[in-house]
Amino acid sequence: DPLIKELDTKVAQLETNAKAQHPPTRKELEIFVWKCGRVVRLLVKPEASNAREIFWSECKGLLKKCLVIEKFNPSSFTAEAVRLDIVENDLLEMLRQLTRYTSQRKSGRIAAPDVVQTLELGEARKRKRETEEEEKKQKEKDDAWQKRRDQKFNSWAFDQMGSKWDDALSDAEEECPDKKKKAAALTADNAASASGNEALALPSAMHTRALSLALRV
Repeated sequence: DPLIKELDTKVAQLETNAKAQHPPTRKELEIFVWKCGRVVRLLVKPEASNAREIFWSECKGLLKKCLVIEKFNPSSFTAEAVRLDIVENDLLEMLRQLTRYTSQRKSGRIAAPDVVQTLELGEARKRKRETEEEEKKQKEKDDAWQKRRDQKFNSWAFDQMGSKWDDALSDAEEECPDKKKKAAALTADNAASASGNEALALPSAMHTRALSLALRV
């Protein structure tokens, strides 16, 4: 792709200058930035088709990191078209981003927009992205707060409830309550049985005594 090849060439040139510690003057930087914008527009050819016009609008969204798009004229250089707050590293980063974006756009990893990307659309997307990020951060804060609140409540509830009935250690020598109940019930049954036996035995003894008296007579 001619555009990617041109961008790679400019990135390599800037990286070579940076390694040689040869920073450009302000005038050289302005001219370099303007030439970058001009060559991108020349290769994209936005007037050729609607698809190319859309892609040029996307490129401008990245070029504006160094260019003042409203004042940029590819036919003639003006220093006012270059942002005052940039340095060589800003230009290098912009070209790297534009190279990556162009490659991903060409491969289809980034889908082509349906309409020309205007400044208003770009700002709207930016606001939407910022809103989504803010909502995500707020949700993370709310979740963290709820988690701390649940932990505090669980700790308080345990303290209020104290140890559960089955947490208490029983005395090793103490007999199991269930065994005590069973033993008491068995004792009661035995007592009732003995009482019944005595009741049955009493008439029998009386009958024996009566029979003995009768024989004597």
